[in-house]
Amino acid sequence: MQHNDEAADMDATDRHLQVWDAMFTAPDGRDRETEGALHRAVRIHQASDRRLKVVLQDDPMSHDEYMTLHVLVGGQTKGRPRSTPAQLADLAGVSRAGMTGRLDKLERSGLVTRTPDSDDRRSVIVEITPAGRAAWERVAHRWSSEEGTLFDGLSTEELRTLNALLRKAFVALERTDRI
Repeated sequence: MQHNDEAADMDATDRHLQVWDAMFTAPDGRDRETEGALHRAVRIHQASDRRLKVVLQDDPMSHDEYMTLHVLVGGQTKGRPRSTPAQLADLAGVSRAGMTGRLDKLERSGLVTRTPDSDDRRSVIVEITPAGRAAWERVAHRWSSEEGTLFDGLSTEELRTLNALLRKAFVALERTDRI
């Protein structure tokens, strides 16, 4: 039986791990720790996404439209936020057909433009418009404030340590071409 202080310090992942405890067989506990890290990472991402949806509640832009602008702003080609629809679909984790639908809405709203690619006639280049940039910034600033609270339980130094460890894991994944 757990002491009350221990139970109070448990999170949803600890409870998840208890349910699946018999599945963890690695003598050093690595499988259990891996499951814990993955479960917590997913839950943090879900919490961030829920907060973004709250920020967008009264905004004319949908969650999908914002996320499309977000990956477009983050993708720099030739020094400007521009990309192909296929690249955006990959970055956003959606199908190419799904991205086409998103871009149709964004273009109708005047938030992006699509122009033929001068280097490849079969392709188009998507660029954010000044209105699109303003819409993205409006939401990004509000979302950033919300995201900042996701790690309120950690000091800045602890957050740096967490980032260093996650970076180390991602570098290893990238080297093996698994992501």
